[in-house]
Amino acid sequence: DKNLDYESQKFNLNAQPLYMFLDLKGNALSNVKYGYDSDIKKFIAHLDAVKAAFDKQP
Repeated sequence: DKNLDYESQKFNLNAQPLYMFLDLKGNALSNVKYGYDSDIKKFIAHLDAVKAAFDKQP
């Protein structure tokens, strides 16, 4: 599948799902490679951190 191939090439990982958040240039907004996690509060905290990193960009 196209997404799995992209993940393997870009991040050297093979996990699905894998949530990697990128800026508009394709750079990772976080060093955390976030796979499946049923903890909703933890995932929301990660989303908030990624959004803050995105908002800090020039």
